[in-house]
Amino acid sequence: MTRARAILHWLLPYAASVALTKGIALVTIPLLTGHLAPAEFARLELAATIVEFAALALSFCAADLMHRYVGAGGAKARDHGGAITGGLALLAAGAAILLLGMTFAMRPFLGGLIDPDLLAIGLFAASLSSLIEAPLAWMRCEGRARTFLLVAATRAIAQTTLMATTLTFGYGAVGVMAGNATVDLCIALGLVLWQRRETGLRLDSALLREAARYAWPLLLGGLAMFALGNCSRFFLAAGLAPEALAHFALAGKLATIVALAMQPFGLWWNANRLAIYETPEGPARSAEAITWGFACLCCGVTWVSLCAPPLVVLFLPAPYAPAGALIPLLALSIALNECCSLANLSVYRSGQTKAALTINAMGACAALLGYAVLTPSFGIAGALAAAWLGHGLRLAAFIAHGARHAPMRPPTAALACMAAIVAFAVLAGRDAPSLTSATALAICASVAIFLANFRLSVPMPAAAPLRA
Repeated sequence: MTRARAILHWLLPYAASVALTKGIALVTIPLLTGHLAPAEFARLELAATIVEFAALALSFCAADLMHRYVGAGGAKARDHGGAITGGLALLAAGAAILLLGMTFAMRPFLGGLIDPDLLAIGLFAASLSSLIEAPLAWMRCEGRARTFLLVAATRAIAQTTLMATTLTFGYGAVGVMAGNATVDLCIALGLVLWQRRETGLRLDSALLREAARYAWPLLLGGLAMFALGNCSRFFLAAGLAPEALAHFALAGKLATIVALAMQPFGLWWNANRLAIYETPEGPARSAEAITWGFACLCCGVTWVSLCAPPLVVLFLPAPYAPAGALIPLLALSIALNECCSLANLSVYRSGQTKAALTINAMGACAALLGYAVLTPSFGIAGALAAAWLGHGLRLAAFIAHGARHAPMRPPTAALACMAAIVAFAVLAGRDAPSLTSATALAICASVAIFLANFRLSVPMPAAAPLRA
């Protein structure tokens, strides 16, 4: 009973935050498709892709830095938290000024599918990303799951409300981007003020230099992963009609729900994995935790692949119906990426973050080469094959690196059985006649996945490293 209470203490608030934010994101899809034609939806998605790339770069690996310098605890954890946030605030201010200036200077050269107004507003919001990520990571490191839930819920509800308002009054894609930027500005200001009260804000040049050495390989590796997962849209844009690109983008947006089932686990695991592995039973406990994360991921793949396609037909406008057939294929790509996240403990434990850069860059280069070679001839099928190749190479490399630098013995029988259940369920449900039958099959598969995990593995470890 004590173990169950310890798990629920962190699991329920994180699960609620993910369910709320992703659930609201699902609500926004009919809202967007109901007010935007496929061509405008494609323009919004292309601009959002550039903005997401900028946000990833301008996050400066804030969450990873907090996990590295605060997550393991210690007497200097509070000072490190304040110094990291203070340095990021200075970088964010400079990035905002630079990006806005560059956007206005390049305005005469932008056009076509890239809307200059969308890009300017989105890049301003991207400059705030580190000021949101760092305090949220501090909350997770401190075990403040309920506060994290409150912030996540406020942000999601506010963004959705402004989106509905701007779309209703006819402001289109520009209104959507402006609403999101307004909410992010308010959230960032509130979180920085809260962090100042918690830890103070300071500049520590020695710590920031050390943090930069730790973070830059992770940042470049993350950018490489973004290119692997999202640059296919730009290769496809050259040869696909905007409507077909909109179908691909919508399917990708729905496929990302695969990560929903694993995110509560990930919010806890990423902040505590180093501390867990260093305990006397760390390798065994880490293997148990990773197996449970994989079980959650398998359920996510099953539910999205089976239930999302009929939902597209039922609830979205008819011009978007072709997106449903692409969802299971894109879900596989998302699942491979999440498997890499489960297998990459060693690159953080060893301190060899350059290994993460090397592995991710290798996968990204393979995928980009595949996009360039395959998409002109095979279109979407070629883009999917290139993404699978890139993620598959990454997964193999992370597993090999982990065998040397963070050895553990995960229950391979449980992992293989759960993967087989997913494959069988998705193949069996390709021709499901209705949402009801698809849901029934997904329920049966989920029960089978967790039964396989219970029978072939052991219970999940308690969240002992979390601090009150």
